[in-house]
Amino acid sequence: MKKFSNINNIKVGKEPKINDNINEDELFKSKVMDLLNKFLSIKTYGPIDRHFHMSSVKITGKEAFLEALNTLLKEDTLNNEKKILETLKYTIRDWETLDSKIYKIEEEISYNNDIKRLNTHINKLMNIYEKYGDDEELFLIKITESANKLDNDSKKLRAEASLLIVEKNELFKKVADIYNK
Repeated sequence: MKKFSNINNIKVGKEPKINDNINEDELFKSKVMDLLNKFLSIKTYGPIDRHFHMSSVKITGKEAFLEALNTLLKEDTLNNEKKILETLKYTIRDWETLDSKIYKIEEEISYNNDIKRLNTHINKLMNIYEKYGDDEELFLIKITESANKLDNDSKKLRAEASLLIVEKNELFKKVADIYNK
C-alpha cells in the first residue's frame, strides 16, 4: 500500500483492524449448516412422474433443526454446570456465591425451555401460514379452529408466538387477537 500511496501522494493510515470477536453460536450454526448442505440430499427410488420432475423440491427445516440442536446443547451444558456447582457447594464453604450462580443457571434453563416452547408454537403457526396464507379468510378460519382446540395456556403461548412473527407479516396481529379471546 505504501508504494501506491507514494505514487499518488496520498497518505494512508494504518491497516484496518480485523474483528477477532467471533460468536461461538454463529460459528457453530454456520458449520452445522455447511454439513447439512453437504450431506443432505434427495434420492428417489422408482419411477418419477412428470409433475414431480417439473416441480421444485426443497428441504425445509434446517434452520429450525439448528435452533433446536443449539438449545439442546446449551441446556445440556447448563445442566452439567449446575451439577458441578452443586457438588462444589458441599465442599467449599463459600456456598452463597455458588447459590447465586446456580440460581442464574436455573433461570437461564427456564428461559431456554420457554424459548423452546415458543419455537414449537411458531413452527405450528408458520406451517398453517404456509398452507393457507394465500387466502386470508381461510387462514383466519383455520386459526380460529386451532384456537378452539387449545387450552388457555397454549392459547397464551400461541398469542406470544404470533406477536413474535408480526415482523414477517402484519396478519399475525389478527392471529394474536384470535388467540387472546
